[in-house]
Amino acid sequence: MSARTVAGVRIPDSAVARDAETLVADTSPRFLLEHSRRCHVFAALLASATGIAHDEELLYLCTILHDLGLTDRFATGERLEVAGARAAEGFAREHGLPEHQTTRLWDAVALHASVGIAEAKGGEVALTHFGIGADLMGARLELLPAGALEEILVAFPRLNFKQAILDLFLVHAAKDPTVYVMTGLSDCVRAHLAPSLPTFDDLLFGAPFDE
Repeated sequence: MSARTVAGVRIPDSAVARDAETLVADTSPRFLLEHSRRCHVFAALLASATGIAHDEELLYLCTILHDLGLTDRFATGERLEVAGARAAEGFAREHGLPEHQTTRLWDAVALHASVGIAEAKGGEVALTHFGIGADLMGARLELLPAGALEEILVAFPRLNFKQAILDLFLVHAAKDPTVYVMTGLSDCVRAHLAPSLPTFDDLLFGAPFDE
């Protein structure tokens, strides 16, 4: 049986890849599973477009596992990226991944929302960030081959993704909005949950120094 492909991207079918997808399917709402699947295909296509070298299976693990921190099983009360990185690291160790791949997986999940940092790490870390950015905000979609976007959306439907991901994030962030101070999601938390969440200016000028 030939390997499954979506928009020309081969979906890894190794035992560890299948276990990763099963874990996400078992712990996540379907819209989040389909998001992670789309992120993988976007990331792989952007790898081809940019020439960024990567390990195909590792990139799949980074993208498919990146939102475990938004699931009830793996949420820790920390930032969703950190909770997800801990969960992904645990998965990697349970499956005997080499240390360098485990570290790379942790970095990719922990930094997936870190603009300017993930890109600088290169490889799977940058590509995970790019794939997620494509699905969340349409970033770099102009680099995709003709027809790829339509094929991805047919294979992995969005299922009211914009509102669903916002609602899920707010459920988790409401447990402790302060963990998102000075993060990329602080504006979202301030707008929907905690208007008094301090900004960088608040913290800088509120510091106990005269100047």
